[in-house]
Amino acid sequence: MKKIKPEKLSLTHRCTVFNKDNLLFVNLLGAFSFDRPDEPLGEDVLWAALKEACGPHVFDEGYLKSRGEFIVHGSCHAPGGAPVRGCEVCVRVGGLSKRLTVFGDRYWVGEGAMTQATDPEPFTSMPLGWERAFGGKGYNRNRLGKGAVPMTLPTGETLRPLPNQEDPCALITNPGDRPEPAGLGLLGSLRFWRGRGLGAYGEKWFAEHWPYIAPDYDLDLINTACPDQWIEGYFKGGEDVEIHNMHPREPVLRTRLPRLRARAYMRRAIWDRIGYNELEPHWDTVWLLPERKLMLCVWRSMFLVSSQGARDVTHVCAELEHQDAPPKPRQHYLDVLGGAPLEPESQAPGAPPPPPSQAAPASAPTPAPVAAPASVSAPQAETPPPPPIPDPEMEAMLEKVRGILAKQGISIPTAPPPPPDPFGLGGPNPEEAMAKAGDLLKTTGEELQRTLAAQGIPVRPVDPAAPPDPRKLLAALDALDVRDARLAEGLKQLRAALAEDAASPPPPPTGAAPEPPAAATAPPPPPSSGLTRLEVLRRVGQGLSLARQDLTGLDLSAAPLAGADLREAILENVSLKGADLAGANLSGAILPGADLSGAAASRADFTGAFAHGAKAAGAALAGAVLARADFAGADFTGADLTGADLSRASLDKALLPGAVLAGCLAPGARFAGADATGAVFRKARMERAGFASARLDGADFEQAGVPGADFLNASGRKACFAGADLSGSQAPGGAAFQEADFTSASLAGATWTDCDLSHARLSGAVLDGASLRRTRLENADLTRSTARSAVLDEADLSGARLVAVNAFKASLREASLHKADMGDSNFFLADFFRARFHETNLAGSNLGRTILEKWRSIKL
Repeated sequence: MKKIKPEKLSLTHRCTVFNKDNLLFVNLLGAFSFDRPDEPLGEDVLWAALKEACGPHVFDEGYLKSRGEFIVHGSCHAPGGAPVRGCEVCVRVGGLSKRLTVFGDRYWVGEGAMTQATDPEPFTSMPLGWERAFGGKGYNRNRLGKGAVPMTLPTGETLRPLPNQEDPCALITNPGDRPEPAGLGLLGSLRFWRGRGLGAYGEKWFAEHWPYIAPDYDLDLINTACPDQWIEGYFKGGEDVEIHNMHPREPVLRTRLPRLRARAYMRRAIWDRIGYNELEPHWDTVWLLPERKLMLCVWRSMFLVSSQGARDVTHVCAELEHQDAPPKPRQHYLDVLGGAPLEPESQAPGAPPPPPSQAAPASAPTPAPVAAPASVSAPQAETPPPPPIPDPEMEAMLEKVRGILAKQGISIPTAPPPPPDPFGLGGPNPEEAMAKAGDLLKTTGEELQRTLAAQGIPVRPVDPAAPPDPRKLLAALDALDVRDARLAEGLKQLRAALAEDAASPPPPPTGAAPEPPAAATAPPPPPSSGLTRLEVLRRVGQGLSLARQDLTGLDLSAAPLAGADLREAILENVSLKGADLAGANLSGAILPGADLSGAAASRADFTGAFAHGAKAAGAALAGAVLARADFAGADFTGADLTGADLSRASLDKALLPGAVLAGCLAPGARFAGADATGAVFRKARMERAGFASARLDGADFEQAGVPGADFLNASGRKACFAGADLSGSQAPGGAAFQEADFTSASLAGATWTDCDLSHARLSGAVLDGASLRRTRLENADLTRSTARSAVLDEADLSGARLVAVNAFKASLREASLHKADMGDSNFFLADFFRARFHETNLAGSNLGRTILEKWRSIKL
């Protein structure tokens, strides 16, 4: 599941099963300041604050709560910092408030009727937690507290303490009082001791709901604060917050909840169907940390999904919108789920402007424009743009980094100076600079010619009498990317003048024809032997080599070229149709578009040849060597490649219908996207070959060795893999081999997940350690197969035959076993968690150490 969210928020999810429903919970979390409650502070602040507030305890279960609640973490602070013996704290969120009376340490002294509490010890700050509420060892309502049992003081004296925090409406007055523990913080596991509501866990629960919570579980137990901190419904946003005596310097804190609404969408994919759903986030939790003037908010959504792990949900996106702004349209979120980035978080209404370090950078100076000819008047110079505004915060940070690195002996290299402006066009006097540009160009050109001459590089002289072609000048001007407003106007005038010259007829030639320029070094012509068909045949007849000859386009159809030396020859678009190439050496040859249809090329050597799109339909290539050759897109329809060597060859998108590759050697060969319908690979050795997206319908791989092969998205309806070695092969999704024959094949350790093997024959197959997770095996035959430690989680085995199968320690979690015949099989230690049974036959099977062992009396 991919999560898409704004940078400053956190997005989590959790899956569970309740009352047989698969539920997905999506949680959006954010941290906010009391001073700017509408602006998220960032994930680092969020998680640091939660770690402080919760310590080793789990802060949240991740489930949607039945109603909203607020939780407070902090201390009682005496107003003004002066020591006090008692103080009251108060927290109000919206219309709900809660008070605690906080005392210094106290103890019961005396005996019998003379027992009384000591005066509270003065304090300026008192942490609030369940350790200081009423309770103690053996007191299940708060085993962490104090007051229920005596305690030994550091002085060695044993006294019974009183709690530091109490409900002002239920203060302790005598040693026998047992009040409800009072607090503002996270209850955690303490809530489970506060009463019943965990549900019934008997035989019915074990048979229908194990291992999840009982359907009569009290959902209020999901809340983790005291019930007097719950609200009706959920938080709406904007509720006033007021806190008394929980900040060391401010006796009263006032703020409000963020005026924000959460939006969430998800993308679901079930087989080939894609769907989008809007979630309904509920704001169910507010954490308050008064000492840090922070609040942490949680919005939560719940959705019914098709599987326990919500594997049908591929993407989830969520963000916060300001309540004062209209909701964003649905299409915005669909675009985000389709890959578009979330919009940057907008600034809250009325928020102050960002600091200089966050301000938009000043515009960069415009690059120096290209100089215009002197005949065009330059526009008036404008004031150059100001340099970027320095950022003092960034400079201070860089200086600090330089100091740290300097202590380690590392220095930061300074940025190189900007390139010089040779013409001075970026200065205050561009007209004067353009007037001098011609002389500068002339001087630079002369220096360049001297440099080239010293290197022995000939320079073509320019005929000064030859006038420039106005059409070429216009084309050159059109190619310029001029953004400077001063130069654009001048170039406009130049274009008009050149267009007028281009429309005029050229002047008549005068005098003798100009002398041709000095010869310059020209690129060599492409290699060409210029051989004809007859010359090729003559050379072959004389036993001469044709290695590295360019025979592009020659017609050599039906030519007797047996044993010919054509190493690295260029045979592009050559016709070798029906030619005799038996034993010929074409290693490294260039053969794109060549036609070898019907050619007799047995034992020919094509090692490393490049033959994209070659035609070899019906060619006889038995025993030929195509190792490391590239025949991508080639046509081998009906070709005979029996015993050929295709080691690491590329036949991607090649056409192989009816081709015979029996006994071929093809380790590491690639057939991605190839069409091998009806092709014969019997007894071939093809370790780690690639058949991704290949079409193998009706292909014959009987007794072939294809361990570690890749069948991603391949199709092989009615293909035969009987007795084949497919151990460790990969088909991680989308492969379809309906009605294929895997009788006695080995798929040990193979990974064929999300595949379609419906009606396939796997009798006697070895599936030990294989992963067939979420694979369709409806009506498949797995009789007498071995599937020890195999993974068939969520597989569809409806109507399948699993008779006499050894499935020791196999996993069939959430598998569909409707009308499956699983009799006389070994399922000892198998995992049937949430597997679905209906009219399933398990007669005579070993179900020892499985959950089914206890269900033998249940009609499956």
